Amino acid sequence: MSNLKCPLCGGEFDRGIARTTGSQLHYVSDKGPHDIFGGASVNDPQVNALVCLDCGHVELYVDPKALRKRIDR
Repeated sequence: MSNLKCPLCGGEFDRGIARTTGSQLHYVSDKGPHDIFGGASVNDPQVNALVCLDCGHVELYVDPKALRKRIDR
């Protein structure tokens, strides 16, 4: 994933995760600390994120196997 380019401007993506606290969505880079917003429930699939370092475009994605396991219970 690290060599993916932004579909809007061709810029470099930073890879990380999206976390929520209350009604706010936060981005935590893979390059930074992982515990600043607390962990997700063990049963919740992690929301992965890519953020373009040039134009700010954001892409979110979830592991489809983890999501299917969660919704098929």
